[in-house]
Amino acid sequence: MDLYLMSEMPAFSTTVVILILMSIYGGGAAPWERDRVGTLPGQPAAGELPFSHFSGYVELPAAGTMMPARHIFYYFVENDNSSQPAAEPPLVIWFGSGQFCSPIGYGGMLEV
Repeated sequence: MDLYLMSEMPAFSTTVVILILMSIYGGGAAPWERDRVGTLPGQPAAGELPFSHFSGYVELPAAGTMMPARHIFYYFVENDNSSQPAAEPPLVIWFGSGQFCSPIGYGGMLEV
């Protein structure tokens, strides 16, 4: 094999790996940025919201396969309480809903 080709192969393979990873993760943007909520009804349209929050679906694969079988909705609000140390913010995971019932609305205000 030519020495020139051998010297070019690592750069080529690195480029291919980077392109594959970029295609998997949406072109270099962080995957969670696709779920960032930018506006809310009743809030000013210009500028960003005073807190960061995300909303989307988590895919759960079916048992024994890699095909997504279920989607669980999530809504995440970052902790903006300055009294908590940045390294130790509390995290609450709450699932609660039923038929025709939203876990975010009235039930969320009573149970959390």
